[in-house]
Order: sequence, then structure tokens, then C-alpha cells
Amino acid sequence: MSLVLADEVVKAGVLQREVAESERRWRSMLENVELVVIGLDSQGRVNYTNPFFSRVTGFSAGEVNGRYFFDALIPPHMQAEMWGVFSDFLDADTNRYYQNSIVTKDGAECIISWANVRLRDNENQVIGTLSIGNDITDRTRTEKELERYREQLEELVEARTFELTRVVTELNTLNQIAQSVAAFTDLQDTLQGVCEMVSPLFNAAVVVVNVFDLEKETVNLLAGYDRDVEGGQAAGVGQTLPLAATSMMQQVSRTGQPFNAAGLLSQEQAVSPLLAERHIDALLIEPLRSRGEIIGVLGILRDKPAAGFDEADNILAETIAGYIAAAIENTQLSQQLADTAVSEERNRIARELHDSVTQNLYTVATISDTIPDIWETHPEETHKALDNLRRLSRGALAEMRILLLELRPSSLLEKSLGQLLQQLGEGVEGRSRIQITTSIVGDQVFPDDVQIALYRISQEALNNVIKHSEATQATIGLYCMPDQVTLGMRDNGRGFDMETMDYGGFGLENMQERARQIDAKLDIKSEINNGTEMNEPKTPIRVLAVDDHELLRDGIRLSLLKEVDIELVAEARSGEDALHKCDQLIPDVVLMDMQLPHMDGIAATRAIKEAHPSIQVLVLTSFVEKELVQGAIQAGAIGYLTKGANKTEIAEAIRAAYAGETALSPEATQALIQATKAPKNPGTDLTKRQREVLKLMVAGLNNNEIGEQLFLSPSTVSYHVSEILSKLGASNRAEAAALAVQYHLVEP
Repeated sequence: MSLVLADEVVKAGVLQREVAESERRWRSMLENVELVVIGLDSQGRVNYTNPFFSRVTGFSAGEVNGRYFFDALIPPHMQAEMWGVFSDFLDADTNRYYQNSIVTKDGAECIISWANVRLRDNENQVIGTLSIGNDITDRTRTEKELERYREQLEELVEARTFELTRVVTELNTLNQIAQSVAAFTDLQDTLQGVCEMVSPLFNAAVVVVNVFDLEKETVNLLAGYDRDVEGGQAAGVGQTLPLAATSMMQQVSRTGQPFNAAGLLSQEQAVSPLLAERHIDALLIEPLRSRGEIIGVLGILRDKPAAGFDEADNILAETIAGYIAAAIENTQLSQQLADTAVSEERNRIARELHDSVTQNLYTVATISDTIPDIWETHPEETHKALDNLRRLSRGALAEMRILLLELRPSSLLEKSLGQLLQQLGEGVEGRSRIQITTSIVGDQVFPDDVQIALYRISQEALNNVIKHSEATQATIGLYCMPDQVTLGMRDNGRGFDMETMDYGGFGLENMQERARQIDAKLDIKSEINNGTEMNEPKTPIRVLAVDDHELLRDGIRLSLLKEVDIELVAEARSGEDALHKCDQLIPDVVLMDMQLPHMDGIAATRAIKEAHPSIQVLVLTSFVEKELVQGAIQAGAIGYLTKGANKTEIAEAIRAAYAGETALSPEATQALIQATKAPKNPGTDLTKRQREVLKLMVAGLNNNEIGEQLFLSPSTVSYHVSEILSKLGASNRAEAAALAVQYHLVEP
């Protein structure tokens, strides 16, 4: 036993020496490392600093040891925060890495980036911390200096681009006004927005839209913007005044000519007390014309001593007045249509009341009168009659609820969509003998327009089932997922032929229109004798961006991040790559650059549209030559934007393309106009690469030789040759070469 004990003592001694040597090496490392090292006990008192700490702060170890670190070395405004960081680290081992300022002996501050570890005793209790830090003061100051230089550079760039921005402001504003007027839902809100857009365009203090009632000889201030009023709404909006109260508007209504005046503040007698009170010095009153009649005026007013309105201002104001007059006229037509629709809706409800509820109640009354007479003699028939009575009564009650919804549409928003669909199914089942199964998964709150549209689509679809399907069963399904809402409906009826079906006859056009208004897709599938199925997924527009510049693709991706209804599903750097990804992903819209390696944008557009006619191609490029614009449209592109378009314009163009609507920048529109005026010579739509190939064809080279000259594959050369023959209307290579020489399509 003594030998064993002696051996253990020897081992313990060796271990102690090794520990001591390890401690010596670590201490030597900490003493010599050019990093700030500081140890704190659990109360935050300093118990160790290395020499480099003294070099950085100026404090010796003796000056700080035993002192509270946060009181002695942390700036006062940071002490509470840093004590919280230290406490959290001790308790939960959080905040291992952070940076903060410490006060040096001379009163300056330096910034240290720390890495921290907790220290434990033999019983595994936390007894303090060891922090190793790097002095990043100079680096931080350099970063701040660089940030200041960057801000100065941005200011310089902003100043340089100001003039360029001013040049396109008028065109952009006109485009915005046109879009606003075209998409308006509320006339007054729309015109209020138009007034606000017009104000900076003319440097106007006040912009108003007044509408005349010539029979009553009154004028209504329909909308008005005042840049000096909080909220922007001009005083008097919504008021009606006698037309005789303003001689200027009376003159415009009588003559139909604009009224232009300047220097009003310098006149001895003010034109109007209201104008004088607002310090109006110049004004332009432009008539609003509708079908040859003056229906109101657009007033543009400048305050303080201001320049008058020139001829360019008159022309611009006349254009804007045309948009406003069209909006007012459209509102009047919409009101007439709404009145007609209300009348038709009343007649429809009356018919449904007769066809469903009245007949159900008549049948209920007949069965109720008959049951007492057959109760004892025909008990089996009596039970059937009672079942029918129960079904008809419940159906009539459900139908009445549905009709009440029709009479008070606002009640469509008082229940969830799932409850409405359940009620709709019960009503149909009660009056049609069709078994309706309703499945609701994840019922949620929808925007008002979405809920009403989905309910109306379901209502129309069930009416089709009753009238046309001869079905015995039908299902309604509402499936609300995190990223998609699907409304589905299926019946086991006779179905129909999708190719020969009259969509208008089944109300499918109305359903498609309702779906389009909420940016949803309506998918209907049917086979003869195999029923009909409808699914309506509300999914984002899937976009493929095609550009050979990675930074540009990154910019497109970032600009679409916040567009919840648009998803960038892929990117491509060439025409071939775009065609391949269209084959794989079938996106909804392709954003296409024109200048691409190997296969250019026009060729890629044509290939995509030939392979996938449903994919919409929207050009986004820096080039607006009329040949390119015309070529892109001829190849199948639905729109053409320049890279000067902002993110809002790009997003709106994507939505327009997805809806099958043309989106053209002003430059592209001008290029198309020029192209229609230009003489039609063959070859004007040849791309740069195709002209290179044509030049070598004229020289007599075959496809392999052309490929070697231009570093193209034989298949790519063959594709370009085919495109050249098509664009020139040539039947062979020799004819193409002759046309190239005749019309000087290639350089000699």
C-alpha cells in the first residue's frame, strides 16, 4: 500500500508541475500578446491586465486592479448598458462578442472589439471573465471618414443627375396621371391625387378641379390641392357656388377658351379676395371638354410674385384637362351602368325568390296539408314526406338567408367566407336534391373585395351545377394556406367540351372577370360524362429575369422583393439559358434584355413564344432603336421598357403583361411611331449578330466557316441563317446575299 501511495504522490507532483508550466506559458502569452487582455471578477472588479492594456489606455496594472471596470474605464453614458451586457454574459453566456469605448488615462476614448470567456472555479462556479480585445479605434475612424466621403460623393452624383431627372419629370407625371385616371375607383380621390401630381409639375401653390352644372348655373369644387395646407386638401373642396361668383370661370364656360393671367399681386384692385388672401400672382384656367361641351375647369395657381404661364404650360394643361374630363365622363357612364345593374339585380332577386323560396314554401304547405290525411294509412310515405318537409324547410331558410345577403350586400362582410360558403351549400342542397359537401381548411379574414369576389364566383358556379350539370353530388372546398388560397368546386355531372363550350352562356366570362379583378387565376376543367372541376389559386406572378449583367439582375431581384404578388423564380444570362429555364419552370412573365451573347433578345423572345405561347415577354433594355422595338414586338413581346424605368413602373408593367395588357415606355412608343413612318426596306430588323453572319454569307462562307470566324456553334449559325432568310423574305442563301448587296445591309 505504501508503494502505491508513493506512486500516486509522484504522479500528482508531475501533474502539478505540468499545470504550473501550462499556467506559465499562458501567462507569458497573455503578457506578450499585442492585444488588450483584462480579467474581471464576478462583481466587475479588475483583477488582471496585461502590458498591452497599459500601452493602449495609459493605465498601469496597479492603477486599475481592484477598481470597478465599468466605473473606472467605461464612458458614463455607456455604463448601465455595458453592466447589463456583463451580467447577461455571466448568467447565460450570451454576448460573447461585442465592442465598446473605454476611457484612456488622458481622457480620450478608444474603441475595443472584445471576445469574452467565463472563468470557473473547481466547483464549476463562474468566478469572473477574461476578455481579449483588439484596438479598432483607427479602423473605426477610417470607416467613418470613408462614410463621410461616400455621402459627399452621393451628394455630388445627386446634384449631377438633378438636371437629367428634371427632363423626364413631365413625361413621367403625365404617365402617372394617365394611369391614375385609367385605374380610378373613386372620382374625387382620383382627381385629388391628380391635383397633387400637377402641383410640382407647374410649381403651383394650388390646383383645383371644378365641375359646372349649367342648368343650375353653379360650380362644384370637386377636388383641390394646396401645398401649404396640412393634408394637402384645398379649402372649399365639396362646396357648391354660383357660377356668377367668379367672372373668370364664367368667361371660360362661355367662350370655351383658357384664361391666363399674371402679375395679379401688382394690380391695384385684387381680382378676387380669395386669391389675394392666398397671395396668388398667376393663374391658368383650362376648360374641361366632354363631347364638345364645357363641363368644368382645371385651375392652376402660382403664389407670390411668379412668372406667368407660357404656351408650353397651356399645351401641357390642355393634355391634363383631357385626362380629367375623360375621368369625369367615365364616372357618369359608370353611374348609368350601376343604375341599370341595380334594376337588373332587383329583377334577378325577384325571379330567384319566386323560383326557389316561393316554390319551396308552396311545396311545404302542400305536404303539411297532406300528412294528416295519410298518417295512419300510409306511414312509410308519411315518413318520406316528413323528411322532404325537413329538407325543404331548411332549404327555404337557407335560400332566404342568401337572398337577404343579396338585398344587403354589406352583410357579405359580416361573416367569414367559410360560413358564407356553408350557407350557400345548404341553400342549394335544400332546393335541388344535389348533395353538397363543404370543406373549409384554415378559414381566414379576406380583404373585402376578395371575399365578395370569391363568394360571387362560388354562387355562379353552383348555379351552373343546378341548371346544367345534372349532377347528384358536388363539393365546395376553401383551402387557406400560408402562401396560397384555393377555392375549389367539383361535381359529378355530365360535363362539357372545353373547346366548343360557349363561355358566355355559363357565366364563365363573369367568373373570369371577377378573378382577374383580385389578381387570381380561374382554372376550369371538364370532360363529357366526367363532371366539372374549378380551382382558383391566388398565386404570385412568376418572373424570369434575363440579362447578361449580374448587377442588373441583382437590382431587379431586390426591386421585386417587396412585391407580394410577384416572385422572381429564376435568372438567366443568355438567350439560350432563358429558353432552357422557360422549358423547366414555365414562368408567367420573362423580363428580357435585348443585347445578349449568342442568341439576342429578339431571337430569344421568338423562340420562347413559339415554345410557350402562354409566357408573356416584357423587354427591359437600354436600347430604344426603332428596329429593336419593332423587332421585339414582332417577335411576340407584349411590352417594352427602358432601364430608366423605376421599380414601381417595372412592377406595374409585369402585372400588365401578366394580364395580357401592353406596357410601353414613352421612348418605345415613339420608336414604334417612327417605325410606322419609315420606308419598309428588307433587313431593317436584322440584329447586329445577324448582320455579321449575313456579311460572311455574302463572302461565300458556309456554316462551318462562319462558325469558325465568329466562334459560334454550327447549330447557332444555322439558327441565325434561318432567321436572316425569314426576315429578308429570301428563299435561299444566294437570294439573301443579293438582297444584302442591293439594300446595303452589310458593309463592303
